[in-house]
Amino acid sequence: MQLPLLMGHRGAAALAPENTLAGVRAAKAAGVDWVELDVLSTADAVPVIHHDQTLARCFDDPRVLSAASADTLPAGLPRLDQMLTLLTELDMGVNLELKTYDDTPIDALVAGVAEVWQRCRPKGFLSSFSSSALKKAQEALPEVARAFITTPFNQRRIDEALRLGCFAVNVYHRVIGAKRVARAKADGLQVGVWTVNTVTEAMRCRQAGVDCVITDDPALLLSHANDL
Repeated sequence: MQLPLLMGHRGAAALAPENTLAGVRAAKAAGVDWVELDVLSTADAVPVIHHDQTLARCFDDPRVLSAASADTLPAGLPRLDQMLTLLTELDMGVNLELKTYDDTPIDALVAGVAEVWQRCRPKGFLSSFSSSALKKAQEALPEVARAFITTPFNQRRIDEALRLGCFAVNVYHRVIGAKRVARAKADGLQVGVWTVNTVTEAMRCRQAGVDCVITDDPALLLSHANDL
């Protein structure tokens, strides 16, 4: 697995509603071939593309997603199988983040994702902040690459990524530095950063040795691709 230079965040969140089919189409139209998306599980164990614990911010719906059944979700919130089908049609890769909150049924989430992934066979990899989710993903989908997401970027987190058998770390951009990137890469990890929405910051991260820049605005960064 090789990280792409640029990846749309939650589809292309600056160009279209996040984590939607329209957002993925916007990312493709902007010129990127990879997107980062979030997946959670409903009360009836259906994996859907959504970031937040509740539906309030994106859909003005106060319900907790894990307590809602799939057939009662708002229009515009895609199921994982719908999204992976679209990505295959568009020949796009996906960084699918396994979202975990205190109420997340991790076993059900991973099992649901694994069933859909094996059926749809997308191009891509799984990622998570949760070591438990990544361990379970390795058991359920041993052939699928995984990345460890972290805000602190230190040797302990690098070692955790290696212990989990990950091929990459995805790191909060403001903590990126050249020495730590070099250390991670010397240990065999690729390095991605999130979420970078200015050309200046994208250039700084690339100069520090970062492999992949995840952005809400792929059109902006692609317009300066020669500088990255």
